[in-house]
Amino acid sequence: MNPSLTICLPLRDGQAVLERLVQDALEVAAEMAVRYEVLVIDDGSRDATIEVADELATRYPQVRTYREPVPVGFPVYVPRALATCAGELIVLRSQGCRLPLGFLFRLAEMLGPRDTAFAGVRTESSRVARWVRRMTKHGGSKADSSATQPDVDLLLFRKPAARAIGQWRGESQELIAELERHELSWVEVPVTASDLGNIPRPPAGRAGTKPRRTPLLLATDPASDSPLAFGPIRDFALGE
Repeated sequence: MNPSLTICLPLRDGQAVLERLVQDALEVAAEMAVRYEVLVIDDGSRDATIEVADELATRYPQVRTYREPVPVGFPVYVPRALATCAGELIVLRSQGCRLPLGFLFRLAEMLGPRDTAFAGVRTESSRVARWVRRMTKHGGSKADSSATQPDVDLLLFRKPAARAIGQWRGESQELIAELERHELSWVEVPVTASDLGNIPRPPAGRAGTKPRRTPLLLATDPASDSPLAFGPIRDFALGE
């Protein structure tokens, strides 16, 4: 089990899905790390996303919020938000992610000693986003760069890789180039159609029983004022 984990959930106008997403993140985080936090990143929402996030933060001390007053887009809010993360392992979920958070168990298994593991569902929308980024980059369009989204759905990385991730503009090939420029190791985990409906879960406890659930105990990371949480102790290690 990892010592500490931060799951970053960027959203814009996501009040309808935020509570379920945070609950899923808390459940996954409790299985992956001893201490964990969930960071809700509000990219200038016009709906009640930040109000819902603040209410969840009062209900769950493991939840924190980060808000941009106006939409600034992925390349701007990511480095700002990553600078506040307390976990030794960090998860970045894209706003348009099609993979359930349970896919993180596969990323964690594949990460091994590497610095970064990531996966993405290749769709028409991601190809359009790449085209918009290229057009904007070369001055061929005045498109709103805050509307572009990465073509990587889930990204799991160690904290030393945060600097490289913070300089990434959103495209998978650019991510690979940035990681290699910083001499960081990486693996891209393939996604198949069956993965979307058959997401791996951690193994059951001994004799096929479910892992024990124990109350979460709050703690403060010595290197940060951000509250983390001690998760339930399991009878098994991830990947057994």
